Amino acid sequence: MPCRTSMRLLVNQQPLNAIKVGDALLATIDRITASPFLFRQCEEIPTKGKIYRKATCYSWPVIYRIKINEIIILGIIHGSCRPVRIKKLRKIK
Repeated sequence: MPCRTSMRLLVNQQPLNAIKVGDALLATIDRITASPFLFRQCEEIPTKGKIYRKATCYSWPVIYRIKINEIIILGIIHGSCRPVRIKKLRKIK
């Protein structure tokens, strides 16, 4: 299944599962907000300060960056995508 269409297919073909995944993603983001260092460093974007983290929700990694006073969600990418797509998230400001 192509990466870009994963969520669209899920919504169109399995709307109840899409709601379940959406709710789980929101819960994961709440956990990130509460404890940003709870999740592992993102291996695809290594840094000395370990500011890039990855929380996984079902097959959807949530990639985020920790700054001094904020947490920035960089992307939610289906696990079937190539790691190159995760590396590109580093360029997001």
